[in-house]
Amino acid sequence: LLSEIRNKQNAFLAALGGAFWTMPILFSWFFVFQNFPKFAPLMLVLSGILIGIAVRLHGRGYTKRFSVVAFILHLSTVLIAVDFGILLEGKLWAIILFGLYFIGAWSAVFFAKKKVPFAEHRAYFELMEKTQHVSLKKWCNRWFVVMPSFLISMLLIHAVTTLMLVFVIEEQALQAEIVEANKQKIAQQNKEIDVTSGNLKTLTVKQSLLYAHAYFNGHRFTESGRYEHDFPTSEYKSKTILKYLAHQENNSRALFVLGVVDKNKVMIDKAAELGDSYAKLYSILDFGCNGDPLKVIPLLNGLYSVTKEQAIKSEINTIHGDGFSSICEELSSGSFEYSFVRDYKTVL
Repeated sequence: LLSEIRNKQNAFLAALGGAFWTMPILFSWFFVFQNFPKFAPLMLVLSGILIGIAVRLHGRGYTKRFSVVAFILHLSTVLIAVDFGILLEGKLWAIILFGLYFIGAWSAVFFAKKKVPFAEHRAYFELMEKTQHVSLKKWCNRWFVVMPSFLISMLLIHAVTTLMLVFVIEEQALQAEIVEANKQKIAQQNKEIDVTSGNLKTLTVKQSLLYAHAYFNGHRFTESGRYEHDFPTSEYKSKTILKYLAHQENNSRALFVLGVVDKNKVMIDKAAELGDSYAKLYSILDFGCNGDPLKVIPLLNGLYSVTKEQAIKSEINTIHGDGFSSICEELSSGSFEYSFVRDYKTVL
């Protein structure tokens, strides 16, 4: 034993070896936190034990300096874990965390140095404690060599570990974003419909108009008027549905909407001639905005009395209350308003 103490103690290797092993310990901590988060606080203890054993195996020392090295390594490892937020998920009493840290720190100190057998205590005291043994004067056990090397290696390894953890976390976040984007893409695709004439024939006019509105604006309403969900945006598919309704089903409301979104007055006037109430409203409003507003008031009142669509009545009431200035800009906006289709079912 005394020969081993004299020849094999190496604080330099203990410092470097212990610092190196903090890297896999931190990655293990990260793995435990991600997969078994409730057990992550126990790494406070386990990391202390592992660091102590690593210092002991590399240093094979019997003096307090090995315990000091292990204590510092354990403390720095815990601080990195805290900084990365892998220490705890949820809530835990502070006294429990402190207790786990204390046990971990004590374990690092305890396991870091070998124990002198009871029978050798007196000889050890005479050799190492009473007078400084020559082995402690070797360069590998000198504080002015060990401490700078220890601090530099610890900081370097911690820096590398930190960069690697940051890379892993960012890569996981990126992969999670890709997975989520794919899920959303699939979910959005599942919401879409086939806009060929064969499939559109299976839908009611109201359903087709609602899908056209959903494709144009990016959100879908049910026939009862309830907001359902976000919807894939495609102006092309929206117009495809409207063109099918307008040209193959001779639907005047679809022709009117096409005229609005394409800013085509001819289409709007034709839809009005075919009897569409909203097209009539727009034709009247266009005349009022570009001519004499007073002359169109009787026309608006007449339309109000015959229409069954509440949305049209609301528009007329707004004009009576606020005047034409509030509505004229909307005529040329090219937007597909929900009011165009909201009450359409009631006039079929």
